Amino acid sequence: MSADTAGLNLDLEELKRLLSKKRRARRDIIPFSVPEKTEWENVSISFANEQTVQIKVGEQTEHRSFDELGFGDARKAFSEPTGLWGIFRQLALLNGEMTFQDSANTFSDPEMIKKSVSQIRKKLQPVFPNILGDPFYPYKQVKGYKTRFVLSTLPSFM
Repeated sequence: MSADTAGLNLDLEELKRLLSKKRRARRDIIPFSVPEKTEWENVSISFANEQTVQIKVGEQTEHRSFDELGFGDARKAFSEPTGLWGIFRQLALLNGEMTFQDSANTFSDPEMIKKSVSQIRKKLQPVFPNILGDPFYPYKQVKGYKTRFVLSTLPSFM
């Protein structure tokens, strides 16, 4: 092998396999390590941009993409956020609180929102496996959906 081609050894079959739809999968969900006995009220999730959030618990801050949180659409050739990510983002724009009496609420289908909140709940559990309890307050208690954690957008998001 000459010096010109030493670093350019391509296995075309491996490249095809890596790019194929069958091989393509969402990124694994990356759990956020929190101290024992952390509660949802100690968590802050802020949208940094359309695809990334900043997560803070105490002094620990990390950025995660929609894919790393399990909100990626694996049916696409390249991962794109699901519609559920859009609802999560809208909830952040409403500072984590959505009521159906709220004129700022752009959603008109309470059943769809109920199902979406349930799915968001399920997405957050593997990200924060050590936090017990529901990340949302009971619906009847707040007469809508309200996160127990701080959910917002960073000033740079706007």
